Amino acid sequence: MPQKYKLITEGYDFDGNGSLDKRVTYKYDTKGNLVSQSSDENADGKADSISNFVYNTKGKRISVMDDFNADGKSDSKSSFTYNAQGKLTSESYDYDVDGKADYKYIYTYNAKGNLTSEITDSNADGKPDSKVTFTYDNKGNRISESYDYNADGMQDFISIYTYNVYGKRISDTTDSDADGQANYINTYTYDAKGNLTSESNDFNADGKTDSVSSFTYNAKGNLTSIIYDNNADGKPDFKTTNTYNAKGNLTSEIYDNNADGKPELLSIYTYNAKGNLTSEITDSNADGKPDSLIFYTYDVKGNRISKVTDSNADGKLDSIIFYTYAPKANSAPLSINNNALIEDVISLANQLYSRGLNQDIVNDYQKAALSLGVVNNVYDFSVSDEIVPQSLQSLAINLANI
Repeated sequence: MPQKYKLITEGYDFDGNGSLDKRVTYKYDTKGNLVSQSSDENADGKADSISNFVYNTKGKRISVMDDFNADGKSDSKSSFTYNAQGKLTSESYDYDVDGKADYKYIYTYNAKGNLTSEITDSNADGKPDSKVTFTYDNKGNRISESYDYNADGMQDFISIYTYNVYGKRISDTTDSDADGQANYINTYTYDAKGNLTSESNDFNADGKTDSVSSFTYNAKGNLTSIIYDNNADGKPDFKTTNTYNAKGNLTSEIYDNNADGKPELLSIYTYNAKGNLTSEITDSNADGKPDSLIFYTYDVKGNRISKVTDSNADGKLDSIIFYTYAPKANSAPLSINNNALIEDVISLANQLYSRGLNQDIVNDYQKAALSLGVVNNVYDFSVSDEIVPQSLQSLAINLANI
């Protein structure tokens, strides 16, 4: 079986100047459970806050101890309990770690494991302050939610749900003051494959539709368009269109804010051969010029190792995030103390990006935009060598092996 890897470090260069600004480190037990998370807010090598996590024998988290200033003293504690089926039955929060809970939630379930109630005890004095109750049909579909805002036994808000024979929700009715009169009704329709095809809204439950959203799909079941008719007059007011590659990955999103056939915003997505997202390009006015760029790289295992952001597409990095990993079996995470190597990752990304990565992404964008018919002009950009992913990957692998 392939070895699973756990994220052990996140490094942030918020301004893209080549210096690490923040580092978050994660530690795991031998079962792969996260046991601590520490944040070094200025990347000076000293933790500024630490959270420690404890689990029961079934791997359920039972407590979180937060040390907000990393002085070795817990400042807040969260506790969790479970039933024999592993369902969460309570959450307790002790905000000053004096041994007394300050806030508490209680959960109950039916024999099938469906949540039947949520009780909030906002001062943990044993007296409920609010309660939500849920009921289900014999297929396990939730058919009602009742809200008692002050736990006085009187319902204040009710939602009712109905389903078709396939278990798809076909309506939800809201009684906002629990007086037995509907105030808001949504209805839903589906195609033969179970895909949602329409959502109709009756905002005052007078039997007249006030707005309609329509959905279409391709042969593979991927959502291809959403059309919003905001006043249910049969005329589209807003439209989004999605395209996909042969593997089913989303490759573009087009937003036509007034449904006149002219897009106002366009996002393009690219992927590597393994299907990992490698870039996000946003053209906020669909003029054929990218307005923001995000670029991702991965190691040979498919783990994301960097995120590079050029928030205004000017060819200068605005932020860099890098990630390192360790095998799940490692009880002691790999130590990342080599600041020079970390900064090499940031510096390399910055240099190569400013040298040509921007132009590569812009060219990819132009090709995609032209093929979609949303722009009709091409700008002249030079193409650089595709060296960034391999170089960053090599450095990140070395970093993880320190």
